Amino acid sequence: MKKSTKSLLKSAVETTKKPYIGWIKDELKLYNIRVHKWGKFDWDETYYAYFESRRVYIPIPECTTSLFIALHEIGHIVKGERVYGYLAEYQAEQWALQRARIKYKIISKTYEDSARRYVYEHLLEDVVYRLLPIKKIQKKVIKWIGVTPEKIRKDALKLCRRLSKELQYEIPEEHQSLIRLQNYK
Repeated sequence: MKKSTKSLLKSAVETTKKPYIGWIKDELKLYNIRVHKWGKFDWDETYYAYFESRRVYIPIPECTTSLFIALHEIGHIVKGERVYGYLAEYQAEQWALQRARIKYKIISKTYEDSARRYVYEHLLEDVVYRLLPIKKIQKKVIKWIGVTPEKIRKDALKLCRRLSKELQYEIPEEHQSLIRLQNYK
């Protein structure tokens, strides 16, 4: 049976990680952000920031990773970037990492490495799907991720090839005749 959000929050408050939930509640109050939904932390879950309503769907912060993820979603609203995905993710990650380090004295190399990979995935998507010219990518982001423009080019081409293969599919025989008819019109 699924636990209710109230019971999840109550059990989180009772854990030894009690300050995490208080810290996140303080951040939410400070930036006038409301929780749309609290979730149990799960690596496979996707969490969200809803800009217009200033709400977030975040994990209950029971460990440092879930704390960073909650800060990241709050960072989306605080920073407000929405033009390019890579830049929005970079700014949210930077905000979360800096906030955790300066205000809460928490540093996680593991989380920061994961954040770099996450921002890089979004950067490649922007290059391939949104046709972002590599020369327009902010240099500070490239430096932070630790890649070169040549590596971005190569990885973007790999992504294009993978997409090309995924998009090719066998057209069923009954549809091939329709396609031949359309070609003659």
